[in-house]
Amino acid sequence: MTATVAAETGDDVAPVSGKVVDGDGTGLSGITVAMENGSSVITDGLGDFVIMCSPGEHTLTFSGPGIQTREMMINVGDTGLAMGPVLTFESSSTSNFMMTAALIGAGLVVTVLVVFFLLKAKRKK
Repeated sequence: MTATVAAETGDDVAPVSGKVVDGDGTGLSGITVAMENGSSVITDGLGDFVIMCSPGEHTLTFSGPGIQTREMMINVGDTGLAMGPVLTFESSSTSNFMMTAALIGAGLVVTVLVVFFLLKAKRKK
């Protein structure tokens, strides 16, 4: 099932569709796709979305947990626009969390090794 909402009403609207994916090409669910007028949809379980808008130039913003916010200019024709895959990147806050966790883990390993060698040296005396 694809997430869809009528961003604009009237006879002059057309669908904009696409799929939000990560670097491996895996669809991302729960990503917000918003237009400059404030209308938005959430990607479905496969990363697919459809949003309705008037023909012309628009700015779409892709945001959500774990990804960097990305803006994209699009030009919608009278019959709509099939965007295909929209690549996202891991957010820096997620990267910072992973880096911090790795540093804490490395610090714990070093601390355990220092204590081990100190105790070993103390036993030899």
